[in-house]
Amino acid sequence: MNPLYQQALAGTLGSDPTGGMRSLRFWNNLPVDAQLFYLTEDGSRCAMGVVPAGYAVNFWVANGDYISWSCRHTGSFIGLCAITSSTPSVYFGTNYMVAPNDIGLPPQPTSEVVIPPDSPRVLVAAGLLANRNRTIREQYWRRLPESYTIAPGETQTVSTTSTSNMQQTSSSTDTVSASLGASASAGWGPMSVGISASLSASSTSFQEVSISTEYTAYVSDTLTSTASYTQMVLKWQLMDILSVLSPDGVVLSSIVNGLSPTLLQGPYNVADPSTLGSAKKERRLPAPGFPRTRVAARPFQPRAAAERR
Repeated sequence: MNPLYQQALAGTLGSDPTGGMRSLRFWNNLPVDAQLFYLTEDGSRCAMGVVPAGYAVNFWVANGDYISWSCRHTGSFIGLCAITSSTPSVYFGTNYMVAPNDIGLPPQPTSEVVIPPDSPRVLVAAGLLANRNRTIREQYWRRLPESYTIAPGETQTVSTTSTSNMQQTSSSTDTVSASLGASASAGWGPMSVGISASLSASSTSFQEVSISTEYTAYVSDTLTSTASYTQMVLKWQLMDILSVLSPDGVVLSSIVNGLSPTLLQGPYNVADPSTLGSAKKERRLPAPGFPRTRVAARPFQPRAAAERR
């Protein structure tokens, strides 16, 4: 993953405005509405406004700003850009999205947040169906309950459950097939083909989505700690969410897949902050400043890059 994307997801990326405030046009060539955020100097997100799918919107920005955008309908991270004096406009489409499974490392424990939460969702693909509904594919790291700590000299039995493939669905196959515009008798196989085709048509890379029944494996281990400090081990699973949205952004159906293998990270020494991840920047008190606000919006037809000036 792009290091700047990783920092933005971790909340450690902040703008360093150097002047040159001006109105800049942002083009949205994605099939979903985008919510823009200004990343403040301390890494906080400040909402700027929405760029609807197929629209171009002008916002006030300055050189040194970092601007990120997320899916308005689900909140998943899409991408970001750095504003410089040579930035004539920002055109975001699938070129700014990360590839499936390339969403960076799982969250790291820090001195402030010892037990990290699940990672933010990342939009890795979006497509348009023949019935005008939209398909999106999101991924995130889920911290599993099999994560554990073990004290010096302690012996404990650690039981783990590895669950892969389809874990949850919004409803029956009828609900999902109806939202896709497929036959009510279609099974998961034909549906995965339809979803893959929709996402591949709108992505810079081929998207292959496999939907199959849930598989669960049970493993039990006896561990004895020989370390001189309490160890923490975190277990993560990459989650794959497929959703179908109506033209106005309402989620009609969704399927949640748990991908294998799971990932173990650690052991961490929670008593030694130097062994933990970087903490977020210290939050600053609000100060007067020129707001990054919306200027104007208009629909557009995608054109060659040389014509978008």
